[in-house]
Amino acid sequence: MKSNNSTLTAPLYVTIIMILLGVSESLLKISAESGGDDLFFTAMLLELFVYMVPVAFYCKLMGVDMIKASGLRLSSPSDLPFILSAFLLYAFGMLFLMYMGAVPSNTAGVNLTVQSVPETDSVFVVLCYIVIPAVAEEMLFRSVLLNEYSSCRGIWAIIITAMFFAMLHFSFTAFPAYFWAGFIFGLITYVTRSSIPSVILHMLSNFATVNFSSGISGFLRGADNSIVLVFLMSTLFLLFLYFTLSTLQEIYEKRSEEYADGSLAGSRADAVKRLSKVGRLDKKEKSEGGKMPRNLRDMFLSPTVLLAIFVFVFITLA
Repeated sequence: MKSNNSTLTAPLYVTIIMILLGVSESLLKISAESGGDDLFFTAMLLELFVYMVPVAFYCKLMGVDMIKASGLRLSSPSDLPFILSAFLLYAFGMLFLMYMGAVPSNTAGVNLTVQSVPETDSVFVVLCYIVIPAVAEEMLFRSVLLNEYSSCRGIWAIIITAMFFAMLHFSFTAFPAYFWAGFIFGLITYVTRSSIPSVILHMLSNFATVNFSSGISGFLRGADNSIVLVFLMSTLFLLFLYFTLSTLQEIYEKRSEEYADGSLAGSRADAVKRLSKVGRLDKKEKSEGGKMPRNLRDMFLSPTVLLAIFVFVFITLA
């Protein structure tokens, strides 16, 4: 039941937030044009309202404990190699996308609600561009939405929440970059079972974007020997992809052993129950004639997903 509800309610929730973001951007532009004061403070309040109020309301509506859903728990120290490898994989993937022109240097990583605010106060710049977007967006996408799609296969839950994450930045050009960021942060949260690593890495990413994206983008696009640069970036990307997959394998091998020897409370019973459930679902949802399995159709082609896509295209073109 939860899976079916999520395919309808989660995209609708994202659509509402997209509309609120569009309205907040218009309000900030009007305030800036009229010479309003405390624009950063206004932007902070709008960000908190647009993200956190709907999060609280959605958790209440769906009967979800907001504290538990936040995922604000320490990850295992053994997960650190995977986290670092995944973040470096993200970084070199983002550099390659910047080289391809997929990340505009003036908007990458900056929330829509604060793009029109002049940079006059360093404290408010840090809060509006780095801290609040990272915390609010991770709370929304990697805590609430990823949890809502938890009954679906992990990879598809990560992909659809990454798609929603990219849509909320309202940029066709930068969509691949934001999708890549959403995918890596979702993967880290899913594997570590904690949103703390993704929040920290998201802040680091925002900090790098705000302070260095223009210079890095200019360097990449103006490089004399582009062939060597592409080869170097591709090599490092593949290297950290290997490290990420290797550390990911180690994590799940260790967890598999813990389930097998019963060192985790209730692990045997839970494992048998989950495996038998997956087996039944696989038989029931096996696609026929090359058609997409029903659960994937519900996830990506539900009426509310199509509505979210329409709103994304409309606001981006407006």
